[in-house]
Amino acid sequence: MKKSGLGRVLFLIVLVVMAAGVGMALGMAGESGEKSTSQEPEPLPEVREINESEETEKETPFDMATPIPDEVYTTIVSYEAKKLLQSENGLAKAEITVTMPQLTMRSAVAGKINEQLLDFYTGAYENGLSAGGEDMEFQQETSEEAGEDFYYRYSYEEGYQVTLFDERYLSILAEGYEYAGGAHGMPFRIPLIFDLETGEQVKGKSLFAVSEEQFMERKREAYRELIAQSDEGTYWEDALSLVEESTDFDSGYYLSENGVTFYYAPYALAPYAAGFVEATVPYEKLPLVGE
Repeated sequence: MKKSGLGRVLFLIVLVVMAAGVGMALGMAGESGEKSTSQEPEPLPEVREINESEETEKETPFDMATPIPDEVYTTIVSYEAKKLLQSENGLAKAEITVTMPQLTMRSAVAGKINEQLLDFYTGAYENGLSAGGEDMEFQQETSEEAGEDFYYRYSYEEGYQVTLFDERYLSILAEGYEYAGGAHGMPFRIPLIFDLETGEQVKGKSLFAVSEEQFMERKREAYRELIAQSDEGTYWEDALSLVEESTDFDSGYYLSENGVTFYYAPYALAPYAAGFVEATVPYEKLPLVGE
């Protein structure tokens, strides 16, 4: 009997020790669980929330939700920015319209070119707004000082023409027209030539595989021939002298299917009615880098 009672006591002691051990184990596990939970990172926001919180796109005046298909190239679309302004007294008005091209090709090079085009045409739109505002202010001041109405509708338009799009080069001619009163407005051009291997805008020595002296001489030869074959009175008497004195290696030309096309703005070599006076030099005489 005594032995049996002692056995029960020992058995109870073992149970107490085991229970205490289990309790300690559970407590440690709980603490471990709490620490593990506190160290877990906060759940990431949805992708939509990240995109909304970060500024991933530039502000632009163009309606990027409405692409306009290009009439010639399936890999080019355009976007338009348009605004109508009026003076404080509401009598002078200005209309600004700029159309920007963009490549639809999915590549880093295309993205780089699109970024440059966006910057260029955004600048053109801002310049148009500034010029329109200044012109309306001039109209209003002039009319008020003279006591007469000298109002007209100022207009600034700028778009583009793709003059060459091959495996190596993209040549875009930014073309525009500004009307600030008078018998007619003035057209203008700005060439934008891109290397499709790098996405960089190229001109001058980075575009032509000839020296600057050779480049100038080919240009002069082309205009000498053009003027020599024209009727008397077509060009100003000093037109050829102006071409001979030209030393511009970086502008005043664009790439076309037939070669490098040079141009002079209206009034430079001939009357306004003659428009841009162009002369083309074949690539055999003016080879391009990489071709």
